[in-house]
Amino acid sequence: MNGRPPGRPGPDGRASDGQLEDFKARLPLLEIVSREVRLIRRGNKHVGLCPFHQEKSPSFTVFADQGNYHCFGCGAHGTAIDFVMATEGLGFTEALRRLSDLTGIPAPLREPAGPKRPSTEPLVAANEAALRWFQGRLASAEGRVARDYLAQRGVPLALQDRFALGYAPNGRDGLARALAAAGIPAVVQVEAGLVGLPEEGGSAYDRFRHRLMFPIRDQRGRLVGFGGRALGEARAKYLNTSETPLFHKGSLLYGFDLAAKPARERHEIFIVEGYLDVIAMAGAGFENTTAPLGTAVNEEQLRLLWRHADEPFVCLDGDDAGLAAAMRMIRRALPIMTGGQTLRFIVLPAGEDPDSLLRTSGRPALEQLVRTAVPLSRMIWQVEHSAGPAETPEQIAGLRHRLLDFVRLAGDRSLADGLQSLFDGLLYELRQAVNGRGTSGGRPSGRGRGDARGTATGRPGWGGVGAARLASSLASRARDANLELLGAFLEQPALLDSFGEDLAAIPFDHPDADTARRELLNWFAATDHLDAVDLRNHLTRYGFAVVVEQARERFAILARTVDEEAGIDELLGRMLENLRLRTARRSEAEAFAVDIGGGHRDELAGRRFDRLLNERTDDES
Repeated sequence: MNGRPPGRPGPDGRASDGQLEDFKARLPLLEIVSREVRLIRRGNKHVGLCPFHQEKSPSFTVFADQGNYHCFGCGAHGTAIDFVMATEGLGFTEALRRLSDLTGIPAPLREPAGPKRPSTEPLVAANEAALRWFQGRLASAEGRVARDYLAQRGVPLALQDRFALGYAPNGRDGLARALAAAGIPAVVQVEAGLVGLPEEGGSAYDRFRHRLMFPIRDQRGRLVGFGGRALGEARAKYLNTSETPLFHKGSLLYGFDLAAKPARERHEIFIVEGYLDVIAMAGAGFENTTAPLGTAVNEEQLRLLWRHADEPFVCLDGDDAGLAAAMRMIRRALPIMTGGQTLRFIVLPAGEDPDSLLRTSGRPALEQLVRTAVPLSRMIWQVEHSAGPAETPEQIAGLRHRLLDFVRLAGDRSLADGLQSLFDGLLYELRQAVNGRGTSGGRPSGRGRGDARGTATGRPGWGGVGAARLASSLASRARDANLELLGAFLEQPALLDSFGEDLAAIPFDHPDADTARRELLNWFAATDHLDAVDLRNHLTRYGFAVVVEQARERFAILARTVDEEAGIDELLGRMLENLRLRTARRSEAEAFAVDIGGGHRDELAGRRFDRLLNERTDDES
């Protein structure tokens, strides 16, 4: 019991516990689960591969006579309601409605107080009839202009069919007449947002004219509206269905009905800007892609994305407008993010969007950008650091003030602490770099001009090439250090209790180790049992077997070279500090290479490069 008197509806719209139990008992569990899992009968139960974790032998078991399922691999357990909530990312009430749609069994939901709301089924029917008409127009002679446009954009017929694209002709009332002939009353056409009525009176007119049509479905798969792209001169390039009882722009994402399942299976989801970007991504194998409906992503849409993946990828243009959009999204995300949730930003080359990038450079180009996606915390740093010079104490103080504004936005205390720690570390490195090169009006003093590849005052190796090689060497050593650090936690996960925040905050240059680190931290947040074997098995199940072995091997080599009397806590602290120092040295070397590459060199810069060449961290001594 949940503390409510039997038979009385609860505040969330559910009916009594008795009605809910009756609903559960009537649900065909096998049929519902079989939509997602291929089941094999074994005695009085059915088994299959678990949809909630990766496995090669079936441990997911459905007990139809008991009305529940259980995975003996990951521990997932529940009823048909739990299954739909988990696999489709729905809330409890949404799951009840979804199950009612699937099975025809009335969901135990009480009617809201006040007048009964009219059914939206006639609006869905009107939209479906309109879609059939739009698709027919696309295939007809008058749809030639739309077909030519799709061919120019490289959208093949298979994708046109998958996304049910259509064409709205340039006539005044062709859709209105077609819907009337199909028995759709004029009042329903207007309420569905498909036709409009002139204010001065007169016959209805089509709202969408001479546009490529994109149907938009909600989480339940219902056709709730359309987006239309103009194919000629128009006041609005894109036009969406107006707000209706079905269509609420801020609650919807284009293509989400097709993206949700692959997103859950891959634990990844992408969000792009436009409808054609979604289609291009799907054509390149990124079926787990969705887009807002021409507006900024809001909190409700972010929560919808996080139901399907903890770290959605956000594809942005690399221009000022794209970066501004990223910062707006971050400001909306920070107050509502909870443990493990974040965003990762894919910053595209200037002038490119996912559609154009895929057409010109193919899937490998986008995959490379995915591998180097920028985490939310790093995006804040990069944008704010590049917003202006940070070469004097006053400028660095201004940068710190801007960063603290983001820390204060974080609604989760541990997230705020993590951001604070990361920014403090980066600011420390920045101060060290600035102090190391000295400033005069924000620039190293006494500069001369000369050959960037040469040497100065007899200093061997001083030049842009030498500095770049040093930066490259430091980056390579940092990647090895990433593996060593990861290996330490793989051998003794209990160290996460003391050093988990340090591990989360330290920069990683090794992309695979960085991804494994994030999964390790997710595991740490979700478990109370810090066992090394369990951790390695978890990472192996999620595809990190190679990096796990590399990390353990690197750490084993390191452990053999250190003082046996030094405890692992001391060793780990030293490793973390060395990695911080190495990052600072590399940043300084890279900055020096840029300066030298621009033809600038002076005596102070030479001494600085000498120091970089001769400096050693503890593990390099």
